[in-house]
Amino acid sequence: MITHFYMYFGLIGTASVVAWVAALATAAAKWKQPRRHVRLFAALALALVKFGGCALGVYAWKSGRTRLLRLANVFFAGCVLWNLAALAGA
Repeated sequence: MITHFYMYFGLIGTASVVAWVAALATAAAKWKQPRRHVRLFAALALALVKFGGCALGVYAWKSGRTRLLRLANVFFAGCVLWNLAALAGA
């Protein structure tokens, strides 16, 4: 059962990255000249969130907290939905 939570965690995390990059690429296409520091800040923000998510997953795995992992899955699924909504509105 716990293996399914980790599988979902990885799949939702990957979908989150893909949706986030697609939303950023769509937004950047609308900008006249995307600034380099804006792209760098966006990439660092994504890396920070993904690092935090991975740390949370490792912590949940080591401590056996399946509820925490379920909540992380719900949070990242919400991030995917948010990015998809941003893409649909663009």
